[in-house]
Amino acid sequence: MYNLSVSSAAAGCTLTQQPTAAPAAISGRVTTPDGAPLGGVSIFLDGAQSQTAITDANGNYSFENAVADRFYTVTPEIANYTFTPQNRSFSLLGNKTDATFTATPNAIATQNPLETPEYFVRQQYLDFLGREPDQDGLDFWAGKLNACGPDAACVRQERIEISAAFFASEEFRQTGSFVYRLYKAGLGRELNYQEFTADRAQVVDNGALSASRDAFANSFVQRAEFLGKYNGANSASSFVSALLQTIQQASGVGLSAERDALIARYQTGTSMNESRSLALRDAIEAASFKQSEMNTSFVLTEYFGYLRRDADAGGYQFWLDVLNNRVAGNYRSMVCAFLTSAEYQKRFSPVVTRSNSECSQ
Repeated sequence: MYNLSVSSAAAGCTLTQQPTAAPAAISGRVTTPDGAPLGGVSIFLDGAQSQTAITDANGNYSFENAVADRFYTVTPEIANYTFTPQNRSFSLLGNKTDATFTATPNAIATQNPLETPEYFVRQQYLDFLGREPDQDGLDFWAGKLNACGPDAACVRQERIEISAAFFASEEFRQTGSFVYRLYKAGLGRELNYQEFTADRAQVVDNGALSASRDAFANSFVQRAEFLGKYNGANSASSFVSALLQTIQQASGVGLSAERDALIARYQTGTSMNESRSLALRDAIEAASFKQSEMNTSFVLTEYFGYLRRDADAGGYQFWLDVLNNRVAGNYRSMVCAFLTSAEYQKRFSPVVTRSNSECSQ
C-alpha cells in the first residue's frame, strides 16, 4: 500500500511506502468430548477474508496467509454434530493456534455428511488417492459443487464427474493403479482389498512419489509369492520370458514386441532384485497392457474405494459386462450406482439421502 503526501511549502510530491502487516496463520483442532480427533469438519473463515478448510484425520485445520490486524470469525460444521463454541471471533494480531472446538454428536442423526461439498471431496481423496486433500484441490472440486447452488441435477452430475475424475487422474495411475498392475503382471492375479489397502498406503503422493514407487517395486519382487513364481528364472532372458508368459495368461496381452527392450532394461540393474523390478515396471507401463486392464481395475477399485471390501462376484461381473459390452466406456452409470448405494452412504451416517433411481435421470 502506498500513500501520496503533498508538501505545502513546495509543489513537490513524495511517494512513501506504508508498512504492511505480515501474513499470519489461523489454526486449531476439533475433537469430540472424549478428546478424540474429528476429521471431515468443514471450517469456514469469514471477515477480512473468506476461505474454507477441512479437518484432517487428526482433527487439525489451518488457514495460511491471512491478513493480520483484521477481524475474523471461524465456524465449524459437519452433519449430526453440535459445536462448543458455535464459532470463534477475534482480531488477528499474529499467528493464532488455539481456535479449537468440541464436537458433540447429536442424539439422532438427521443428515448425511456426504451432502456437504467439502466432506464429499475429501472422501474422494481419502478413498482413491489415500491422502488428505491439498487446499487448491479442495477449493477446486468443492467449488464445482458449490457453484450448482440448489440445482439438484447439477449436483448429481458434478458428483459423478468429480468422483470419476479421481480414478482417471494421473496420481491414481501412479499409485493405486500402479499397485494393481504390479499384481496382475507380476503374479498373474488380481489383488484383494486387504492387499490393496496395505500396499497402496506405501505408494502415496506425499512429495516423494518416485522414491516410494521404487521402494515398493523393489520389495514386491522379493516377496515369497513372487520368488516362488520365478524360481529358477535367474537370467535376463529367462525372467523376461516368464514374465511375458504370466502377462499373456493373466490378461491375454502379448508383449513379445517388448521382449528385447525388457531384457535391456533388466540388464541395467545392479542386482537380480533391482533387475527384476526394473523389467516388471517397464512391462506394466506397456500401453496395450494398461488398456486391457482399464475396465477390470476400474470396477475392482470402485469396490475397494467406495465400499472398502472385496467385490462380490455377481456385481463385479455385472459392471465389467456393462463397461465391456453394453455401453463401452459408460463409467457414469457405474460411478452413480456406487455413490447412491445405501452401503456407501451408510459408511458415514445411518441417513440415506440418495438412491439408484437418480442414475436414470
